[in-house]
Amino acid sequence: MLVSKKTKPGEMFNHFKSLLENFPAHQNRANWQSEQYRNIVQNLPNNHAICIHDYSENYRCSERTEIQSAYFQRAEVSIHVTILNRHAIFEVDGIDSTLDSPVIVSEQFFVINPNSDHDRHYTRYVQTLISKYLKSISAEIKIMHEFTDGCSAQYKSQNCMGDVCTHRSDLGYDVLIRNYFETSHGKGPHDAAGGFLKNQADYAVHRGAINECDKTQFIGDSKRVKMIQNDNSNSEINEVQCKTNDNTIEAIVEKDMIIAVLADDVDYE
Repeated sequence: MLVSKKTKPGEMFNHFKSLLENFPAHQNRANWQSEQYRNIVQNLPNNHAICIHDYSENYRCSERTEIQSAYFQRAEVSIHVTILNRHAIFEVDGIDSTLDSPVIVSEQFFVINPNSDHDRHYTRYVQTLISKYLKSISAEIKIMHEFTDGCSAQYKSQNCMGDVCTHRSDLGYDVLIRNYFETSHGKGPHDAAGGFLKNQADYAVHRGAINECDKTQFIGDSKRVKMIQNDNSNSEINEVQCKTNDNTIEAIVEKDMIIAVLADDVDYE
């Protein structure tokens, strides 16, 4: 219920001024972070990789010829999008990345799940799939850089930071660096990738290439797009307790980056 409140115009403008006090610093951090991301992609060191993780909006499966009542009973699938940047490997990409001539490859990694629960257990499961994929193509990744949004249920909470502690045993990385977008909802190529995937599914239905677009229609494999279907909607990931110097909610919200080097220990900035 809306509550009406009467106040003087001066008080309203003073309130707006208080809200704008932190905006310049916020904008400066956001611009600096975007610039640093572009720099690290263009100058990616050897044995490093970069992942941008994002949960795309759920896709509502559709049919070309559907009955009226089916419109309100469409099945949904969740789509987790990852943009993976790594050095090229000759056996996989047909070209080799060297110190004198570095070649950075960008791949789109989709994981599709019938479960609509966007929780940290599934984002952790996605991380393990990416780690397995990198090992399957013999990519020796020692340091992984991650960029995520600030959703507490998926990436930014005590438990999520605790999951980062097990990077060495579960994922095989020496160092895991997770950066949180200053804007909390970073916009970039991961949004375009998720939207493109859903648009292509709609176009396939409209053109008659397929009569019904369900979760199985998302499965495919191309040179730059990796798609994985997970039929197990209840992926169990062990919860790990992590040592942190300050575990209050206010302190976690203010963190922009966490670095996991040693097991059971996380540094943050």
